[in-house]
Amino acid sequence: MHWVLQNIMGLIHPHYISNLLLSVLFFGLKTMEPVCDVIFENCELELVERMGAAYFSWLHYSHKKSKATQNIFYGIAYVVVCLCQLVLLPEPVYRGPEHITYFTGIENLQNEMDKDNRITWIIEFYSAWSPNCVNFAPIFSELSAKYSLPNLKFGKVDITRFADAADKFKVNNSVTSKQLPTVIQFENGKEVRRKPFVNERGQVSKFVFTMENVCSGFQLNEMYLQCQKNLKGKKSNSKTVEEQKKDD
Repeated sequence: MHWVLQNIMGLIHPHYISNLLLSVLFFGLKTMEPVCDVIFENCELELVERMGAAYFSWLHYSHKKSKATQNIFYGIAYVVVCLCQLVLLPEPVYRGPEHITYFTGIENLQNEMDKDNRITWIIEFYSAWSPNCVNFAPIFSELSAKYSLPNLKFGKVDITRFADAADKFKVNNSVTSKQLPTVIQFENGKEVRRKPFVNERGQVSKFVFTMENVCSGFQLNEMYLQCQKNLKGKKSNSKTVEEQKKDD
């Protein structure tokens, strides 16, 4: 219930409200005569087309009409309004602290893990165009700020830019993919857990990437305590070695 309320409150933002108003304006103009006849080639709503595709399609056909100059004026005015909305009311993004390493491909990732296999890595494989990845980005940043330790680190790989990483870890980065984002836990340089899980037949188990689900699915609280314990043990061993050297 708390998660639902939190998401609803997140939608009450000038960016989303202005998006809604622009969408309503678009559909209103396309159904309002005689405005529709002036601006659009076809006044019937086509629900399967995207707003941008419909608009640019209209721009293409508007040149064929006798009212082309007037149509272009209306179109430019609408584009100006949209640009103002993008500039003055940008989409809200997470601006808090984060402790994330951004990898530039499989070689970079593998080299970093090979440096010290005692480090546990939580790696997100994402695509910048994926809405699910965009929504998960602030959550992953918060998790990295909260749980990061010298032996518990967080990283990200853009598998659209670095497809070799997608191939290596069998993450489908197609438009129809149900694996975006994919988060994998590595220990001793080897994968030990991933969400969403993919079985041997290639079926993807549904996983909702909320803060609570990620903490539970990867047992982050327990992992954090264990890594803290390992750090303290390492420091104690270091002190013992130093004391022995002094005695010698």
